[in-house]
Amino acid sequence: MGLFDNIKGIFASKTDEEKIAKWKEDGNSEKIADFTDESYEQALRLLAISALGEIKRDETAVNTCMKLITDDDKAIRLAACEALKLIGTKREVDRLYFVETNETDEEVKRALLDAAVSSKERTPRFL
Repeated sequence: MGLFDNIKGIFASKTDEEKIAKWKEDGNSEKIADFTDESYEQALRLLAISALGEIKRDETAVNTCMKLITDDDKAIRLAACEALKLIGTKREVDRLYFVETNETDEEVKRALLDAAVSSKERTPRFL
C-alpha cells in the first residue's frame, strides 16, 4: 500500500463531524455545503449550516444558506437564518423579505427578519 492509500485511509476513517470541523478550519465551504443535503441526518445538516455561518466572506456559504431558508424542516430554516445573520450581505435582503412574506411559522418569520436587518449592514465582498 502506497503513501497516498495510507493518507486516503486515514481521512476516510474520520467521522463526518471531524471532516466538517477540518473543512471549517480550512474555509472549504463547498465540501461543507454537501452535508446540508436532505439525504443527511438533521443533526449533521445543522452542524454543517453552523460551520458555514462561521466562514466569512464566502459566496458558497451564503448561497447555500439562502437556499436552505425555504427547506421543509423548520430547524434547518432557523439555522440557515442564524448563519445568514453572521454572513449575509445587502445582496440577500430582498430575498429574505420575500421569503418572510410567504413563511407561515412566526418563529421563522422573526428569524428571517433578524437575518435581513443584520444583512443590511454589510456590503458583499466575496474574495
